[in-house]
Amino acid sequence: MHGLYVMWWVHERHIPVEAVAAILAAGDLAVTALELPTGWLADRRGHRASLIVGSILQTAGMLFAWLGRGVPGVLTSCLIIAAGDAFRSGADQALLFRSCAAIGRESDFQTIEGRTRSVQLVALVALVLAGGAIVHVWGFAAGWLIETAMSAVGLAIAFAMIEPPPQTDAVPSLTPAARPEGRALHANDRHADGRRGRPLGRPEPVARPEGRALQP
Repeated sequence: MHGLYVMWWVHERHIPVEAVAAILAAGDLAVTALELPTGWLADRRGHRASLIVGSILQTAGMLFAWLGRGVPGVLTSCLIIAAGDAFRSGADQALLFRSCAAIGRESDFQTIEGRTRSVQLVALVALVLAGGAIVHVWGFAAGWLIETAMSAVGLAIAFAMIEPPPQTDAVPSLTPAARPEGRALHANDRHADGRRGRPLGRPEPVARPEGRALQP
């Protein structure tokens, strides 16, 4: 349906061309303004969650664009879609890279990403042509229905994705607080060098000149 939105709003909703152009420009500005905060949220809440939120907003925006009335309806749909685009922007690449890193295939990231983008461009051209044919044969309502359904399919795909585990290089601490239940080292525990610990309340043995340990 890309490229058919303007025809729908101008010819079917009777919105002035100038207003449509201004609303589309506002949507582009909204995407740019939301890139930083949505990226910050994705880094902290997860890229899968960002894709899910973006897909929900995309589906809602399609419904507003289809069923909305007048300039307020078009403006609302464009802003919702802009927010969805911002949440999804970059989240798919980040999720792909983290998934490759989780299975030790970081070197394959660019290859997979390039193939994905190629398929995406081919699919976009095919859908634009198919959208024109659908609208020509069955009307704009059928086109909007299919567009909304495809957004819902994208939401289902986002839900099916798996968030890779966070990567940490932290070394476990040997302090008492870091041990189970925060207890001190017991006789059956071992130091980092493999030596056994001593029971609580018993001092370490002191070596005597003849080599025998002084018993407490």
